[in-house]
Amino acid sequence: MPSVTCHFPIIHSPTEGFGARVEGIGAASADDVHAFAQVAGLPVQSDERIARLDVALDEESPEFASLIALIAERYGLRPRAHRVIRADESSRVFGVMKLRSYTDAELDECEYLYISFVDNVIAAFTEGTPEQIASEIFVAKNRRKKKSVHFGTLMPFHATAVSGQLKSQLEKAHLKGLDFTPVAGVDDLWKISGKLILPRSEIALQDGTGAVVDADSWPTQWSDKYFDDGGYIPAELTYRERLDSLMQGQDVAATYEKVGVNEARAFRYNVVSQRFRRTMTALGVEKIRYTPVRSL
Repeated sequence: MPSVTCHFPIIHSPTEGFGARVEGIGAASADDVHAFAQVAGLPVQSDERIARLDVALDEESPEFASLIALIAERYGLRPRAHRVIRADESSRVFGVMKLRSYTDAELDECEYLYISFVDNVIAAFTEGTPEQIASEIFVAKNRRKKKSVHFGTLMPFHATAVSGQLKSQLEKAHLKGLDFTPVAGVDDLWKISGKLILPRSEIALQDGTGAVVDADSWPTQWSDKYFDDGGYIPAELTYRERLDSLMQGQDVAATYEKVGVNEARAFRYNVVSQRFRRTMTALGVEKIRYTPVRSL
Protein backbone atom coordinates (compact mmCIF):
# COMPACT_ATOMS: atom_id res chain seq x y z
CA MET A 1 0.00 0.00 0.00
CA PRO A 2 1.25 3.51 -0.75
CA SER A 3 2.06 5.98 1.98
CA VAL A 4 -0.28 8.97 2.13
CA THR A 5 0.78 12.41 3.31
CA CYS A 6 -1.97 14.85 4.27
CA HIS A 7 -1.33 18.49 3.42
CA PHE A 8 -3.30 21.57 4.46
CA PRO A 9 -2.54 25.01 5.92
CA ILE A 10 -3.91 26.52 9.11
CA ILE A 11 -3.66 30.32 8.95
CA HIS A 12 -4.58 33.17 11.24
CA SER A 13 -4.53 36.61 9.65
CA PRO A 14 -6.80 39.65 9.87
CA THR A 15 -7.32 39.44 6.12
CA GLU A 16 -7.89 35.67 5.87
CA GLY A 17 -11.04 35.23 7.96
CA PHE A 18 -12.17 32.31 10.10
CA GLY A 19 -13.51 29.00 8.86
CA ALA A 20 -13.03 26.13 6.45
CA ARG A 21 -11.52 26.46 3.01
CA VAL A 22 -11.03 24.35 -0.07
CA GLU A 23 -7.57 23.69 1.31
CA GLY A 24 -7.17 24.21 5.04
CA ILE A 25 -8.59 26.38 7.78
CA GLY A 26 -8.66 30.02 8.73
CA ALA A 27 -7.88 29.87 12.46
CA ALA A 28 -9.72 31.99 15.04
CA SER A 29 -6.48 33.14 16.68
CA ALA A 30 -2.70 32.88 16.53
CA ASP A 31 -2.88 31.00 19.83
CA ASP A 32 -4.98 28.33 18.12
CA VAL A 33 -2.41 27.98 15.36
CA HIS A 34 0.31 27.40 17.95
CA ALA A 35 -1.87 24.91 19.83
CA PHE A 36 -2.48 22.94 16.65
CA ALA A 37 1.24 23.05 15.86
CA GLN A 38 2.15 21.66 19.26
CA VAL A 39 -0.14 18.67 18.74
CA ALA A 40 1.17 18.13 15.20
CA GLY A 41 4.82 18.54 16.19
CA LEU A 42 5.35 21.03 13.39
CA PRO A 43 6.76 24.60 13.32
CA VAL A 44 4.71 27.77 12.90
CA GLN A 45 5.72 30.56 10.53
CA SER A 46 4.68 33.83 12.10
CA ASP A 47 5.23 37.59 12.17
CA GLU A 48 3.18 40.55 13.36
CA ARG A 49 0.57 39.96 10.61
CA ILE A 50 0.17 36.22 10.19
CA ALA A 51 0.60 32.86 11.90
CA ARG A 52 0.74 29.91 9.52
CA LEU A 53 1.08 26.17 10.07
CA ASP A 54 1.69 24.04 6.97
CA VAL A 55 0.51 20.58 7.92
CA ALA A 56 2.22 17.63 6.22
CA LEU A 57 1.59 14.45 8.20
CA ASP A 58 1.26 10.75 7.44
CA GLU A 59 -2.39 9.81 7.28
CA GLU A 60 -1.84 6.92 9.71
CA SER A 61 0.27 8.87 12.21
CA PRO A 62 -0.92 9.53 15.78
CA GLU A 63 -0.06 13.21 15.29
CA PHE A 64 -2.53 13.49 12.42
CA ALA A 65 -5.25 11.73 14.40
CA SER A 66 -4.68 14.01 17.42
CA LEU A 67 -4.68 17.14 15.25
CA ILE A 68 -7.94 16.20 13.52
CA ALA A 69 -9.53 15.47 16.90
CA LEU A 70 -8.48 18.88 18.27
CA ILE A 71 -9.79 20.70 15.18
CA ALA A 72 -13.12 18.91 15.56
CA GLU A 73 -13.26 19.77 19.26
CA ARG A 74 -12.53 23.48 18.79
CA TYR A 75 -14.14 24.23 15.43
CA GLY A 76 -16.53 21.37 14.75
CA LEU A 77 -14.84 20.73 11.39
CA ARG A 78 -13.82 17.45 9.81
CA PRO A 79 -11.35 16.88 6.97
CA ARG A 80 -12.40 16.04 3.46
CA ALA A 81 -9.98 14.77 0.84
CA HIS A 82 -11.45 16.54 -2.12
CA ARG A 83 -10.64 19.29 -4.57
CA VAL A 84 -14.04 20.92 -4.16
CA ILE A 85 -15.82 22.09 -0.99
CA ARG A 86 -19.32 23.29 -1.79
CA ALA A 87 -20.72 26.38 -0.07
CA ASP A 88 -23.28 24.33 1.85
CA GLU A 89 -20.47 22.17 3.29
CA SER A 90 -18.11 24.93 4.40
CA SER A 91 -19.42 25.05 7.96
CA ARG A 92 -18.69 21.35 8.44
CA VAL A 93 -15.65 20.29 6.40
CA PHE A 94 -12.27 21.63 5.30
CA GLY A 95 -10.14 20.55 2.38
CA VAL A 96 -7.13 18.26 2.78
CA MET A 97 -4.82 17.22 -0.04
CA LYS A 98 -3.92 13.54 0.34
CA LEU A 99 -0.85 12.71 -1.71
CA ARG A 100 0.06 9.11 -2.41
CA SER A 101 3.67 8.01 -2.83
CA TYR A 102 5.03 4.62 -3.83
CA THR A 103 8.30 2.82 -3.32
CA ASP A 104 10.01 1.24 -6.31
CA ALA A 105 9.18 -2.16 -4.82
CA GLU A 106 5.48 -1.28 -4.72
CA LEU A 107 5.57 -0.19 -8.35
CA ASP A 108 7.48 -3.35 -9.31
CA GLU A 109 4.54 -5.43 -8.08
CA CYS A 110 2.13 -3.84 -10.58
CA GLU A 111 1.80 -5.36 -14.02
CA TYR A 112 0.67 -2.03 -15.49
CA LEU A 113 1.07 1.61 -14.49
CA TYR A 114 0.11 4.95 -15.92
CA ILE A 115 2.26 8.03 -16.34
CA SER A 116 0.61 10.39 -13.88
CA PHE A 117 3.25 13.13 -13.85
CA VAL A 118 6.45 14.14 -15.63
CA ASP A 119 8.67 16.68 -13.89
CA ASN A 120 10.17 18.01 -17.10
CA VAL A 121 8.82 20.60 -19.52
CA ILE A 122 9.79 20.08 -23.15
CA ALA A 123 7.72 22.87 -24.76
CA ALA A 124 4.77 25.17 -24.15
CA PHE A 125 1.28 24.11 -25.17
CA THR A 126 -0.74 26.27 -27.51
CA GLU A 127 -4.31 25.65 -28.62
CA GLY A 128 -4.74 24.20 -32.08
CA THR A 129 -7.42 24.53 -34.70
CA PRO A 130 -10.75 22.73 -34.29
CA GLU A 131 -9.49 20.11 -36.75
CA GLN A 132 -6.27 19.56 -34.78
CA ILE A 133 -8.21 19.31 -31.51
CA ALA A 134 -10.62 16.77 -33.01
CA SER A 135 -7.67 14.71 -34.31
CA GLU A 136 -5.84 14.99 -30.95
CA ILE A 137 -2.84 16.64 -32.57
CA PHE A 138 -0.66 18.50 -30.10
CA VAL A 139 0.41 22.04 -30.93
CA ALA A 140 3.33 23.67 -29.13
CA LYS A 141 5.73 26.61 -29.15
CA ASN A 142 8.93 27.65 -27.41
CA ARG A 143 10.73 24.32 -27.56
CA ARG A 144 13.10 24.05 -24.61
CA LYS A 145 16.76 24.32 -25.58
CA LYS A 146 18.01 22.19 -22.71
CA LYS A 147 19.58 19.24 -24.49
CA SER A 148 19.06 16.83 -21.59
CA VAL A 149 15.25 17.05 -21.80
CA HIS A 150 14.05 14.43 -24.27
CA PHE A 151 10.75 13.55 -22.58
CA GLY A 152 8.46 16.09 -20.98
CA THR A 153 5.14 17.86 -20.85
CA LEU A 154 3.68 20.65 -22.88
CA MET A 155 3.47 23.30 -20.18
CA PRO A 156 1.22 23.70 -18.22
CA PHE A 157 -0.62 20.46 -19.01
CA HIS A 158 0.07 16.72 -18.73
CA ALA A 159 0.30 16.19 -22.50
CA THR A 160 3.64 14.40 -23.09
CA ALA A 161 6.06 14.47 -25.98
CA VAL A 162 9.52 13.17 -26.87
CA SER A 163 12.44 14.47 -28.87
CA GLY A 164 13.39 12.94 -32.19
CA GLN A 165 16.44 11.37 -30.54
CA LEU A 166 14.37 9.57 -27.91
CA LYS A 167 11.79 8.59 -30.53
CA SER A 168 14.52 6.76 -32.47
CA GLN A 169 15.69 4.98 -29.33
CA LEU A 170 12.17 3.92 -28.39
CA GLU A 171 11.51 2.63 -31.90
CA LYS A 172 14.57 0.40 -31.59
CA ALA A 173 13.14 -1.03 -28.35
CA HIS A 174 10.11 -2.32 -30.31
CA LEU A 175 7.58 -1.44 -27.65
CA LYS A 176 4.20 -2.76 -28.69
CA GLY A 177 1.41 -0.28 -29.32
CA LEU A 178 3.55 2.85 -28.99
CA ASP A 179 2.44 5.53 -31.41
CA PHE A 180 4.23 8.73 -32.42
CA THR A 181 2.52 11.78 -33.93
CA PRO A 182 4.41 14.96 -34.90
CA VAL A 183 3.73 17.93 -32.62
CA ALA A 184 2.64 20.89 -34.74
CA GLY A 185 4.36 24.24 -34.34
CA VAL A 186 7.85 22.98 -33.43
CA ASP A 187 10.46 20.84 -35.14
CA ASP A 188 11.49 17.34 -34.13
CA LEU A 189 8.98 16.86 -31.31
CA TRP A 190 6.61 13.92 -31.14
CA LYS A 191 3.48 13.15 -29.16
CA ILE A 192 3.56 9.67 -27.65
CA SER A 193 0.44 7.66 -27.09
CA GLY A 194 -0.98 4.18 -27.36
CA LYS A 195 -2.62 2.94 -30.52
CA LEU A 196 -5.05 1.05 -28.31
CA ILE A 197 -7.74 3.04 -26.48
CA LEU A 198 -8.87 1.36 -23.28
CA PRO A 199 -12.50 1.23 -22.13
CA ARG A 200 -13.71 3.60 -19.44
CA SER A 201 -12.17 3.13 -16.03
CA GLU A 202 -14.16 2.70 -12.83
CA ILE A 203 -12.89 6.02 -11.43
CA ALA A 204 -15.40 8.86 -11.56
CA LEU A 205 -14.79 12.05 -13.48
CA GLN A 206 -15.78 15.29 -11.76
CA ASP A 207 -16.03 18.93 -12.78
CA GLY A 208 -15.14 22.09 -10.89
CA THR A 209 -18.27 21.92 -8.76
CA GLY A 210 -17.63 18.37 -7.61
CA ALA A 211 -20.42 16.99 -9.82
CA VAL A 212 -19.85 13.65 -11.56
CA VAL A 213 -19.64 14.14 -15.33
CA ASP A 214 -19.58 11.83 -18.33
CA ALA A 215 -16.39 11.13 -20.23
CA ASP A 216 -18.05 12.02 -23.54
CA SER A 217 -19.46 15.41 -22.55
CA TRP A 218 -18.03 18.66 -21.29
CA PRO A 219 -19.62 20.92 -18.70
CA THR A 220 -20.64 24.36 -19.88
CA GLN A 221 -20.23 26.55 -16.82
CA TRP A 222 -17.44 24.55 -15.16
CA SER A 223 -15.35 23.13 -17.94
CA ASP A 224 -12.58 21.35 -16.03
CA LYS A 225 -12.68 17.58 -15.67
CA TYR A 226 -10.51 15.31 -13.54
CA PHE A 227 -10.39 11.86 -11.97
CA ASP A 228 -11.65 11.70 -8.40
CA ASP A 229 -10.38 8.66 -6.52
CA GLY A 230 -11.92 9.55 -3.18
CA GLY A 231 -9.84 12.72 -3.11
CA TYR A 232 -6.51 10.91 -3.20
CA ILE A 233 -3.81 12.19 -5.56
CA PRO A 234 -2.78 10.69 -7.89
CA ALA A 235 -5.82 8.58 -8.66
CA GLU A 236 -5.29 4.86 -9.04
CA LEU A 237 -7.04 3.86 -12.25
CA THR A 238 -9.11 0.72 -11.87
CA TYR A 239 -10.85 -1.47 -14.44
CA ARG A 240 -13.49 -4.14 -14.06
CA GLU A 241 -11.80 -6.52 -16.51
CA ARG A 242 -8.39 -8.13 -16.14
CA LEU A 243 -5.64 -5.79 -17.30
CA ASP A 244 -3.78 -8.40 -19.32
CA SER A 245 -6.97 -8.94 -21.30
CA LEU A 246 -7.60 -5.20 -21.76
CA MET A 247 -4.03 -4.42 -22.80
CA GLN A 248 -3.95 -7.19 -25.45
CA GLY A 249 -0.20 -7.63 -25.09
CA GLN A 250 0.52 -3.94 -25.72
CA ASP A 251 3.21 -2.00 -23.85
CA VAL A 252 1.34 1.29 -24.21
CA ALA A 253 -2.37 2.10 -24.33
CA ALA A 254 -4.33 5.30 -23.84
CA THR A 255 -7.12 5.97 -21.40
CA TYR A 256 -10.59 6.45 -22.81
CA GLU A 257 -11.03 9.50 -20.64
CA LYS A 258 -9.49 12.86 -21.41
CA VAL A 259 -8.68 15.06 -18.43
CA GLY A 260 -8.11 18.80 -18.52
CA VAL A 261 -9.47 22.30 -18.12
CA ASN A 262 -11.69 22.28 -21.20
CA GLU A 263 -12.31 20.19 -24.29
CA ALA A 264 -9.52 21.87 -26.26
CA ARG A 265 -7.03 21.37 -23.42
CA ALA A 266 -7.79 17.84 -22.30
CA PHE A 267 -5.57 14.84 -22.87
CA ARG A 268 -5.52 11.10 -22.37
CA TYR A 269 -3.12 9.41 -19.96
CA ASN A 270 -0.77 6.66 -21.12
CA VAL A 271 -1.06 3.25 -19.46
CA VAL A 272 2.24 1.39 -19.78
CA SER A 273 3.81 -1.98 -19.06
CA GLN A 274 6.79 -2.71 -16.86
CA ARG A 275 8.73 -3.25 -20.07
CA PHE A 276 8.08 0.39 -21.02
CA ARG A 277 9.19 1.50 -17.55
CA ARG A 278 12.39 -0.56 -17.72
CA THR A 279 13.13 0.77 -21.21
CA MET A 280 12.80 4.40 -20.11
CA THR A 281 15.04 3.72 -17.10
CA ALA A 282 17.65 2.05 -19.30
CA LEU A 283 17.61 5.07 -21.64
CA GLY A 284 18.25 7.39 -18.69
CA VAL A 285 14.84 9.08 -18.84
CA GLU A 286 14.11 10.41 -15.37
CA LYS A 287 11.49 12.37 -13.43
CA ILE A 288 8.55 10.20 -14.50
CA ARG A 289 5.97 9.44 -11.85
CA TYR A 290 4.22 6.12 -12.38
CA THR A 291 0.98 5.21 -10.60
CA PRO A 292 -0.56 1.73 -10.33
CA VAL A 293 -3.40 0.63 -12.56
CA ARG A 294 -5.50 -2.12 -11.00
CA SER A 295 -8.29 -4.57 -11.77
CA LEU A 296 -11.25 -4.86 -9.42
